[in-house]
Amino acid sequence: MILNFSKKFPWGENTDFVDKIDDKIKVHSIREDKSDRWKPGKLIHLTTGSRTKYYDCFNELDCISVQSIEIKEIDEFDSKHGWIHRVQIKHKAGWVDEFVRVFNVIVDGRILCTSEIVKLARNDGFDSTHDFFRWFNGNYTGKIIHWTDLRY
Repeated sequence: MILNFSKKFPWGENTDFVDKIDDKIKVHSIREDKSDRWKPGKLIHLTTGSRTKYYDCFNELDCISVQSIEIKEIDEFDSKHGWIHRVQIKHKAGWVDEFVRVFNVIVDGRILCTSEIVKLARNDGFDSTHDFFRWFNGNYTGKIIHWTDLRY
């Protein structure tokens, strides 16, 4: 099974995902899995440039486990379980809109506390929860594909 990794974020910065996987900083990947393809025991081909002439399979690892994940935008903030994501939109005219979005992150039916959300973001290769919620910037349902024994 192929897991392709972006080299750049949509906002232009390098992801460094390949190096973070090699250095064991990024220890799982979060993906949609509508057809329930990801299962423990499957061989994972970690790649960049999938379906291009720049295709590179930089590692092969076994899928150790999968967990369901849901990221839900919520209306009310709970300081123990919610996460506040501040968004700034800079306009060409020089002014900035700022607003706040609040999320719950639910893994295998359990709402993660704020410290677990920080750990999840780092273990998924993001330098900050800010970048994590820029990437997953709305309601999301998928799976955490683990190639280590880590679980949440």
